Amino acid sequence: MGAWFPPPDETILVVRDQKAQVWWRFLLGIVLPCVLLGYLAFRGIENDRALLEKEVRREHMRLAEAVTRSLQQHLLQVEQTCWNVLYSLGADVPEAVLVDSMRHLEARFPAVEALVRVTPVGRVELPATSFLFSAGDEPPTSQAAEITSDWFFQAQNLEFQQQRLEQAVTAYRRALQQTSDRRGQARVLTAIARVQTKLARASDALVTYRKLVREYAGLASAGGLPVDLAAHLQMAQLHLLRADSTRAAENLLRVERDLVAGTWRLERSQYEFISAALRQRLEALLSHSPSLQAFQNTWQTLRERESVLRRHTNRLLHLRRMTPSDLMQQKKRSRAEGEDLTTRLVVSSQGWEYWLSFPSESGETRPSDLWGILWRSDYFAEKLLPVIIQANVRASGVQWRCQNRDGEVVAGSPAQPAGFAMVSAPFVDRFPPWRLQLFYPETLELSQVLRSRKGVYIYIFLAIAGILVLGLTLTVRGVTQELELAKLKSDFVSTISHELRSPLTSIRQLAEMLQRGRVAAERRQKYYDVLVEQSERLARLVNSVLDFAKMEEGRRQFVFERIPFGQLLEDILLTLQPRLQHEGFDLEAQIEPNLPSVSADRLAMSEVVTNLLDNAMKYSGNHKKIRVYAYHEGSFAVLSVQDFGPGIPKKEQSRIFERFYRAAGNGHRSGGTGLGLTLVKQIVEAHKGRVHVESEPGEGSTFIVRLPSCAEH
Repeated sequence: MGAWFPPPDETILVVRDQKAQVWWRFLLGIVLPCVLLGYLAFRGIENDRALLEKEVRREHMRLAEAVTRSLQQHLLQVEQTCWNVLYSLGADVPEAVLVDSMRHLEARFPAVEALVRVTPVGRVELPATSFLFSAGDEPPTSQAAEITSDWFFQAQNLEFQQQRLEQAVTAYRRALQQTSDRRGQARVLTAIARVQTKLARASDALVTYRKLVREYAGLASAGGLPVDLAAHLQMAQLHLLRADSTRAAENLLRVERDLVAGTWRLERSQYEFISAALRQRLEALLSHSPSLQAFQNTWQTLRERESVLRRHTNRLLHLRRMTPSDLMQQKKRSRAEGEDLTTRLVVSSQGWEYWLSFPSESGETRPSDLWGILWRSDYFAEKLLPVIIQANVRASGVQWRCQNRDGEVVAGSPAQPAGFAMVSAPFVDRFPPWRLQLFYPETLELSQVLRSRKGVYIYIFLAIAGILVLGLTLTVRGVTQELELAKLKSDFVSTISHELRSPLTSIRQLAEMLQRGRVAAERRQKYYDVLVEQSERLARLVNSVLDFAKMEEGRRQFVFERIPFGQLLEDILLTLQPRLQHEGFDLEAQIEPNLPSVSADRLAMSEVVTNLLDNAMKYSGNHKKIRVYAYHEGSFAVLSVQDFGPGIPKKEQSRIFERFYRAAGNGHRSGGTGLGLTLVKQIVEAHKGRVHVESEPGEGSTFIVRLPSCAEH
């Protein structure tokens, strides 16, 4: 009876059952507890996050209260200071002193847009406020003077009736000598410049207009316009006649600059007329003169500034037209920490909104005039509220914004608030008429949770989870390696069964035939040779397994001796030559002369060369050629064995020296136990050497062994 070995299929089934059991134990013993503890840790973090959110909400409510309280205190301080100064001046104070005091207060408190005076007759006034233009309801400050000189009337007759312009200039100059009133002098000089322009004496006219600008600025002309304003316009026209567009642009821009600065007190109709004329002339001049593009930025800046001031003037003029009853319809009262009542109003009229404060009239008699404060809403949004909020917010990262009554955002943090409104509250008595909103991120950062007092147990959960994850990782790696090793062992058992069965079957069959005398005498020698060959094959297989077992257990002993490396290889190759020839291989050996000696175990080195040649024969495919090179490289004696088979894929080259592993070349799986190259590596390393492979798919493989020479061993 032959030896029995388990069928490969049964071995594979056993391995699969073992693998399934390992995975089930792994899932139930490690994965399930990890998932459960992870869930508990997650719930703990969420609970702590909820507690932290409550704390943040309480903190935001405190902040909102502190901000509104600080704002009210600031408003009260400004109001009380203004009331004390204005009511201390008395009713008989000169208007200039009053205006100066008001402008000082407005400069001291940027939140104050204007100080308002309500007269006993119900007139709303803004004494210290400058306007671009007036509404036309103010009495004129001055009238053009009447001229009584006969020379002036004669000059007019000469200019307009007789068209005798030279004589008219002379008459106007005599009239100027007889006129002592400055307004009259300005009128005569204007007439002289006009006649000089008609005479095409532009230089003389420019000199006269410059004198008007220099000496008679602010006086009204016959048409009601300021003399210097009209002079600048005429000078610009003269420069254009002289083709001096640069001087013309400078004059026009100066007029625009003075208009924006409020240099002249003009009625609305006058201002609109002058502004439209300037716009038309400058746009035509700048668009048709490329050399004047440098003035374009100045012009644009002035227009933008004029637009802002025009809106400001229209807004304040509308306030001046309102009556006290209009203002008090939306009266709000507020008391701040025991102070006197202050009447604060938010008045909306024809698209304008006014924030006003007036002192309380209860309990005391006020002078005839009632003073009030008009607040700047833009200053609240851009300056005051950000400063107050930053002063009250200790923690960084708090974001905020304010919404008006229409839900529009009017102020807020530089960055766009993220998350949702944590606190939304109105200011005290809805003054200003906005809602303050404080925000925090929709999802709190983990670091915030861990920094909280209640986050201690979360660290414990995280530590346990970390240990479990580490154990899980190590276990997965260990189980994976063991399963892979079990598969390799299964493949080894299957392979060794096949490798043992083949020679044993051959030996048994040949021995039975020889025993029963069924082999002719002339063929017996061939059968004897086959028996010896199969016995040697069986011996090599058994020796490989035994040597591997000894190496794994550390029981193999080597007998090192000083051996010439070249002679050693020649002896081994000479012994293996018949077998190679029997297999049909062509061996090409090139051994350098005078190779250094190595300290080696002769039998072990024979196993190395034999296993490398066996590997080359197994994986040579149809290319029955093997090359062996031996040479000296530095302090090493080098052996290389090259085959011309299908090669080894890159991904398998790092594993071919592992135990039980067998590489597949081009899909072809050769026989063997998977121990040959493992033994080669173990023996070479025991000799203090190194072995590696160089291979490209389709170009064969070269195994290179480096052994230190005796001097280096």
